[in-house]
Amino acid sequence: MTHTWTLYGSGRHEHADWALLHEHTRDWPAAWTDTGGFHLEPMPATPPATTHLWAFTRHRWLRVRLDVPYWWAAVLTLDVEFPLPWTRNDKKIEPTVAWIRHWEPNDDRVKQYRGTANVLGRREHVRLLPHLPLCAPFVGHKDDLPSELLPDPVVTPMPDDEVEDAATGG
Repeated sequence: MTHTWTLYGSGRHEHADWALLHEHTRDWPAAWTDTGGFHLEPMPATPPATTHLWAFTRHRWLRVRLDVPYWWAAVLTLDVEFPLPWTRNDKKIEPTVAWIRHWEPNDDRVKQYRGTANVLGRREHVRLLPHLPLCAPFVGHKDDLPSELLPDPVVTPMPDDEVEDAATGG
C-alpha cells in the first residue's frame, strides 16, 4: 500500500500560543522530562518546564522544542492532514521506523517516572526519523502506525547489554 507522509512546521511561537496547539492535541499522549521526572501523560495544557516534548496519536506525531519564552513544533502525518495553518513540506518523506528501548524496570536510570504503570519494560514505542537534513526524530506508539510499517519485532541487543549481562551473571 502506498502512503503519503507530510511534515508540517510551526515556526516560532510564544508560550501564550500554546493553547492553540493544545486545542488540537489535548487527547494525545505526550512524553517529556523535567525536574519532576520522566512523564508519559496526556498533552499538558501549559508548556512544561522542559526543552523537548513528543506527542502522538493515530497517524500523527508531534515534536516540540521549548526555549522560554518560545516554542517551535513539527508534526509528521501519515495519510491525514494537520488542521493548523503551519508550513507544509510536500517533499517525499518516508521516515525510518525503529523500536525505542526504554529503561528496564530494574535499571537505576529512571527514578521518578510519571505515567502509565509498567511502561518502562515494554517494547511498544517507536522512533520515526524522516530523511531530511537537520530533522530530529519523532516518537510514537506502535498502535499509531499501520502494522506493515512497523519494524521487525525482534529487538536487537544494545551495546551495553553484554557488559550488563557479564556484571549480573545474566
